Amino acid sequence: MHLFFFASKSKKLLNNWIKYFKALNHLQSVIFNCYLQRDYFSKIIHYEKIIHQARLKLMRIMKKIRKSDEQKNLNQLEKLYETIFSLNTFKLRILDHTTFEVCEPELKKTSQSLDAALRFVVVFLEKQFCQKEKISLRNISTRTARDMLEKSAKMIGNLSRQIDKLEELYRTTLQVISESPIFFLFFVQDLIALRDQLEAVFLEIIE
Repeated sequence: MHLFFFASKSKKLLNNWIKYFKALNHLQSVIFNCYLQRDYFSKIIHYEKIIHQARLKLMRIMKKIRKSDEQKNLNQLEKLYETIFSLNTFKLRILDHTTFEVCEPELKKTSQSLDAALRFVVVFLEKQFCQKEKISLRNISTRTARDMLEKSAKMIGNLSRQIDKLEELYRTTLQVISESPIFFLFFVQDLIALRDQLEAVFLEIIE
């Protein structure tokens, strides 16, 4: 697959892709941050306003991408957004914040792993501006392409390990102490779907 934004005429679209992944990362960051705030339920309007603003920023960028004539990967971008925003529903289903406190370290590290993965996508896309020869698997013999592929595998591996830790916590602890453990399982399943979608993005942008 040849990514449409490799063409020089699509640099404006590439810029929007870069903005998209930055905004997507910001959205996941503010969503996870709510899980770590013990005053969330007492200041719910304040925190939901922050999420709403982050979501609007992302939707404005999506609107620009939708207006482009080249929309081969639009569905993939929309799936990423939908999955990340689905993570937001977890806190609306769990009314006891002690559930979040139990898994606070795991939630924080999962968000950090997502941050690293999404930042990596941005770095890769930005490199397409300055490379004389586009980074791709067809040029895997080059050091740059090899490094990018190895780093993408590392990012996905780190994210997978954090998801595994959350899943283990669900089996050993939350399934017992939480009033609604099934919602935590849905949350983990969303994270697994997000990981798979990000892995697909890595493979496509470096193909």
